This record gives sequence, structure tokens and C-alpha cells, in this order.
Amino acid sequence: MLYRLLPRSAGGLGHLGAADLNPDFVVLMLGINNTWAAEEPVVDSILAGVQAVIASVHERKPRAHIVLQSILPTNDSEKNPDHRAACQ
Repeated sequence: MLYRLLPRSAGGLGHLGAADLNPDFVVLMLGINNTWAAEEPVVDSILAGVQAVIASVHERKPRAHIVLQSILPTNDSEKNPDHRAACQ
């Protein structure tokens, strides 16, 4: 996700780079893919990733209100439900 937000001049996709893109709100729903990450503790890894994305959005669109959606439930057995519960 950070790669998508990184400006093209820095090697990213620049999805927030359009000058005429001035959202009032940016809604983020992220973190579920990190619930099976190799980093331990996983909760800290998820939190660091969420904080990095929020900082990146705020840097590029400082006037936008950021709405952070909680991690949605999943039936995928590889995604540990204990980690999801700790992050919500």
C-alpha cells in the first residue's frame, strides 16, 4: 500500500499525486494481510504498517480527514483471529 501512495518521482505509483485530487476524506481499511506476517509480535507489525500508511496519506493530503476502518473478519484459517482481535 505504501508503494501505491509513494510519489512517482520517488519510484511509487503516485495514486495520491494528482494535483486536482483534493478529497475531504480518505477511508483506509488495511492490516488484514499482515495478520500472518513473519514479524513478531504480529500486532506491533500491523500497528507500524497502519501508522506508516496514515502518515503517508497525511503527508500527501494534509487537509483530508482520515477515517480508519477496523480489520474485517475473515474465514481464512491462516489469518490468526487473536491478532485481529488485538488490533481492533
